[in-house]
Amino acid sequence: MSDISQRVPSRISAGSNYSLFHPYLFGPLAFIGEFGTIVATSLLTGMAYHLAVYGDTGPLALFLKTGLMVALFFTLPFLFREKYNLTSYITSDVRIAEQFFIWNYAFSTMFAIGFLTKSTEIFSRGTLVLFYFAGFAAVVGLHRLLVTHIKAGCKTGRVAARQIMLVGTDAKIREFQKQYEPWNHGLRINHCITLDDHFDGSERDGDALELEETLDNALSLTRQDSLDDIILLLPWSRRSLIERCVDRFSTSSVSIHLGPQAIFSRFVDARLTRLGSIATLNLVRPPLSLMETTLKRSFDIVASLVGLILLSPLMLAFILAIRLDSKGPAFFRQTRYGFNLQPFEILKFRTMTVMENGEEVKQAIKDDPRITRIGRFMRKWNIDELPQLINVLKGDMSLVGPRPHALAHDHEFAEKITRYARRMNVQPGITGLAQVNGYRGPTDTDEKIRKRVEYDLHYIDNWSFLLDINILFMTLFSKKAYDNAH
Repeated sequence: MSDISQRVPSRISAGSNYSLFHPYLFGPLAFIGEFGTIVATSLLTGMAYHLAVYGDTGPLALFLKTGLMVALFFTLPFLFREKYNLTSYITSDVRIAEQFFIWNYAFSTMFAIGFLTKSTEIFSRGTLVLFYFAGFAAVVGLHRLLVTHIKAGCKTGRVAARQIMLVGTDAKIREFQKQYEPWNHGLRINHCITLDDHFDGSERDGDALELEETLDNALSLTRQDSLDDIILLLPWSRRSLIERCVDRFSTSSVSIHLGPQAIFSRFVDARLTRLGSIATLNLVRPPLSLMETTLKRSFDIVASLVGLILLSPLMLAFILAIRLDSKGPAFFRQTRYGFNLQPFEILKFRTMTVMENGEEVKQAIKDDPRITRIGRFMRKWNIDELPQLINVLKGDMSLVGPRPHALAHDHEFAEKITRYARRMNVQPGITGLAQVNGYRGPTDTDEKIRKRVEYDLHYIDNWSFLLDINILFMTLFSKKAYDNAH
């Protein structure tokens, strides 16, 4: 017999509408809280600076105006992208790098307006510097506090962005709860409707009546609790039963979902799409869309061109130093695989006495006798990579991406790691996520290779322009980016 049961973790109150943060009120409150925090920080930092330096509270109206402008320019991008909602905070959708970028945009916009209106002289440099640092710390702190509190609330059932009902076989419902732990994603399971395994959605008298009774009772609960979603946890092959459930639940205003299959655990970006009029389940898509590729390439062209112009005196100096230090050319050239396994010739400053480029390439090790005196200095500070700006300008490489290896090493690593070739789904980079996390230098152990590939694949699966900016920043200023330099 089918039954209606509450297979819900004991720490979550099934059927309860109580939520510490109401999904519909949280967005406006989060927006007001962040906006108000910025304005309050502007007032407090302005007053504190003037009290310390001049002995009075200063022009409060100006501090208020400054705070209002920065708050407006900072919050509008998040508002337009609908980031002020409970789900975004539960999934930690906004990162510090993104907040830093938009915080600088807000200040830059305020200065641009001040320049155009010829009012920059009214701003106090001291108060602005103090506000810049204190304000950013305040918005990051507020966001972290909310995220931490909301995630803790999700685990105890006090916070839920959506209230759901699970409908399916007992085994599928148990598997879904165990694998996905939906309460950690802001989903409160109000009810579980268990359907007998022998139900097939056909018109047979006994089964049809029993199924209709079960679905009618479930529909009543849906309306009674004003649920947001119903997830059907049934094998996709049971088409008749799925259609019968959808037809019945479509009479309510609830959103109906067909639950994930086991294969989804491998394809994290699977989504329903269409090829013309043909509906398909897209398991894997290109890492970057056409617009994202255009944005990344445009940035590469501008940044590499500017870099070559600004660094040309330094590069000329190192060319001369290399030629004076040891015999041989200033540049080291080696064939490597680029995007879609297309070979290209990478450029580096020569740092060794050898020019290996074949089936056997020996990686540099600590205190390697083949490394020249000037080469040791250049490798330590990544200066030997500067000529790759030419590769970037030509389109062989990007500023950020998985680091290309010598062909001999590519062949070796591909035999050890199944998904190694996926690194070539984007252009290789001068620097990458693996390098700024300390996985630079020789890959003399399987663990080092595996971790480097893990970071590279994470970069491919989670690419964003802000991630590229963050990696470039860390390449210059993070200690980890200089580790393992031999």
